[in-house]
Amino acid sequence: MRDGKVLKIEGEPDCILGHDYCCERAQAFIEHLYHPDRLNLYPQKTIGPRGSGKWERIIWNQALDEIAEKFKELKDKYGAETMASTCGTGRGHQIAFKLRFVNIFGSPNHAGGRPVVHV
Repeated sequence: MRDGKVLKIEGEPDCILGHDYCCERAQAFIEHLYHPDRLNLYPQKTIGPRGSGKWERIIWNQALDEIAEKFKELKDKYGAETMASTCGTGRGHQIAFKLRFVNIFGSPNHAGGRPVVHV
């Protein structure tokens, strides 16, 4: 980074999933990150009735806290099995992240288009 802007994305050398690999999609992300036509640069929260198209800008900490609270409410009300993860023939590190996320949440629910290695 320089002056608060991302200049380059590199893989983590010690990562057991990527082994220092960083795909083209990640590199292309930089272009999209600062594109002048990008729609949302900050988290948005709906206000008013659902579907009204009214939004307010909120800070990241508030957005993450509200998402975490919603996950907790769903788990408390319906159990961990309410969470499911799916993927197509995507990349291994994305699959591993999703598997780890639902595992930590307590759900066994994952479906995908190819075999996966559990880490």
